[in-house]
Amino acid sequence: FARSSPALEARLMNHPAFGHHIVAWREKGVVSRRGKWSATTAFGVSIAISFAAMAMPLSLIPLGVAVICLSWIWRKPEI
Repeated sequence: FARSSPALEARLMNHPAFGHHIVAWREKGVVSRRGKWSATTAFGVSIAISFAAMAMPLSLIPLGVAVICLSWIWRKPEI
C-alpha cells in the first residue's frame, strides 16, 4: 500500500499516535504489549459474538483463527 500513495505513507509514518508503532514494525518486527492485549481483547469479543450469534460448528471458526493469530502475535518481540 505504501507504494501506491507515498504521501499517505509519509502522513502515517509521521502520525503522533500511530507512526512509532508502524516504524517499529517495519524496522524490527516488534509489537507493543498494549497492541498485543488489544488484539487479544478484540479476538475475545469476536469469539463471544460468534458463540452468541452462530450455530455450534461455525462458531468455532473464530476461536481457531484467534488461536493461530494470537500465538503468532504473542511470539513477536516487544517494544
